[in-house]
Amino acid sequence: MKKILLFVLLVVSPFVVAQNVLYKGVVKDFETDSPVPYVSITAKGSNSSTVTNIDGKFQIWVSPDTKELTFSHLSYKLKSLSLNSKNRESLTIYLDIAAYELEELLIPNRPIKDIILEVLDNSQKQFSNDVVLNTYYREMLTINNEINTFGDGMLDFYYKDKKESDIIVNQSRFARFKSEEFKAYEASPLTLHLLNMQELVTDAFQFTTMRKIVKEKEYGLSLTQKTGADGRTLTILHFEPESNAKKVALKGTMVYDEEKKLVLDIEMSIHPDFIENLTMRNRVFFRFKPNNVVRKTIFNIDGNRYYLSYKMGRIHGTVERETERFYAGGNYELVIVDTKMGNLQPNPDLIYHEPTLERLGKNYTTPYWKEHNTLVLSEKEKAVLGRLNEVE
Repeated sequence: MKKILLFVLLVVSPFVVAQNVLYKGVVKDFETDSPVPYVSITAKGSNSSTVTNIDGKFQIWVSPDTKELTFSHLSYKLKSLSLNSKNRESLTIYLDIAAYELEELLIPNRPIKDIILEVLDNSQKQFSNDVVLNTYYREMLTINNEINTFGDGMLDFYYKDKKESDIIVNQSRFARFKSEEFKAYEASPLTLHLLNMQELVTDAFQFTTMRKIVKEKEYGLSLTQKTGADGRTLTILHFEPESNAKKVALKGTMVYDEEKKLVLDIEMSIHPDFIENLTMRNRVFFRFKPNNVVRKTIFNIDGNRYYLSYKMGRIHGTVERETERFYAGGNYELVIVDTKMGNLQPNPDLIYHEPTLERLGKNYTTPYWKEHNTLVLSEKEKAVLGRLNEVE
């Protein structure tokens, strides 16, 4: 019997050792004790990564030989955490505010548009080779401010410098909720797709929206710059509609590393003074007028590695069809879990072409939302989505 047990242990032990280890916790501001959202977390020595949610919470699975996690955010000092077996699932990470010199207005000797287009070209060039992104993706449709549908999944994006990326959906789930608020929408022949996941990675890598903004004459552009205590200089593009703008409405910033000329962060939303520039758009079977648009994209630099870390988008507005009228919103978030470079080809029979995950329904064999570097549900989301897997 001892010999048999020994044999079994020898066979099983390598498998046990190879199991990934889960670390969970919250990231907070050291001075205010407030949670810090959108912190990029990376396992040192690998491409495994995730981000904190709106409550500063995170979960990340790493190989057992991982020694360190790094926490990065443009507003804070880089933080490294040595890993051990203690308190793996109740970590509290405090970040110190990054010390920057006073932000200065730049007066360049050539058009700002040309400067920014060069930065965008250089950043896009870093993704000129074939890239495969292992990601966690989630989408949400709201009707009259209540969640109508929710979907998420582990998706692979095969980017090859073209209009769309090839998508493989490894596992996913999709649920439709019920409410009195949905009656008008459900009684209509509409299927709303306010956002399209097929375009997410291509838009990020080609900086499609930013290129349109800097080329649009109705946008006013300005540059500021600040240097950190570590010597790193960040340049910030500020954009907003000119005072006489008639057709544009977005305002925001784009931050880039001055030395490397690489984009690090893009944020944009609707300027409240120009919301009337957003007109009713005709779509098939209905009309839609947006009044709330938010976008955020985060890139990171880790040594010689430059990578997309996180992308989110939200668009809300009024939907009209004949006598029907209701308020609808589309939301998505994309967290890059791992990145692979090289000529990797997807199985053509498995490529997914739909704009949302709806057609796949419940498409999972394991609880991937617990077993991968997914985005942790916020407390507000838990209240609504806590019974997600019980919903048809």
